[in-house]
Order: sequence, then C-alpha cells, then structure tokens
Amino acid sequence: MVASSSITIPCLYLRVKIAIYGNGCYTRSINITQISILVLTYKRKILLNRQEDNPTIANKNNWAFFEKVNGNENTVMRMVERETGVILPSVKLLLSVFDSFVKKDYYHAELTDKDVNQLVRHEGRELQFFSMREVDLLSLDMLSKNLFQRC
Repeated sequence: MVASSSITIPCLYLRVKIAIYGNGCYTRSINITQISILVLTYKRKILLNRQEDNPTIANKNNWAFFEKVNGNENTVMRMVERETGVILPSVKLLLSVFDSFVKKDYYHAELTDKDVNQLVRHEGRELQFFSMREVDLLSLDMLSKNLFQRC
C-alpha cells in the first residue's frame, strides 16, 4: 500500500488526511486565518490609512491598506464604507497568498472623483493619498510591505 495525502480547504478550515500504510487514516484539523486587504487607488495614487487611537496597534506611525481579519471581499467593502463613507460597487482580486496557515487576499478598487469628494475622515484615523515614490519613503505595516515586495 502506498502512502497518500490530500489537502482540502473548505472556507477557513484546513483538513489534512494522511493514509499511513494500512494503519487507517489519521485526520488533523488546523484553523486558518484569513485576512482581506483592500488597495484603493485614485489617479495613480494609493489611499493609505493610519489609526491613531487604536491601542492594539504597536506602531501607530505605520501606514496601511484597509485590512479585515477573517473577512472576504464583501466584508472589506462594508468596512471601507463604514470607515470612509465610500460605497464601492465592486472590488477585483489582485493576489491570494497562502503562508503559514494565513490566507491573504489582496483586492483593488479604483475611486472616482465623487468617491474622493465624499470621503469621511473620522477622528483618530488619518487618510492620505500617496504616489508610488512617496510610498517608498513611508513606514508601512507588514501586510502592506508584503504586497509591495511581491510586485
């Protein structure tokens, strides 16, 4: 009998089955963390945010894309609507990365003139557009750095 293995990923749950030489089947379940990251652009500039009032963020000087843990494209679109007032009609999946039991989905949406004029800037959250040249000089959070390193 030959050993075989298979991996299936239903939603956010990973189940690994390994058949071991006649000893039956061993099943192990591992939880997967999914992070959705949304890149918003407007006229060749990138919208980044920085939270000044969040005590869970270690370095408050880091700029970041819009991120949602255990989210998908719909939840990240709702989060952007809640935090900026912008209603996005759709987003486009740029890249999916599976790394150390973390699935990272990077999405993109292009803002219109109307969207930018309707941006709501809440107290404690800074929003700013940057060119690619300016982004190279910024201190970014790890997820944002990862995307720029892959591009």
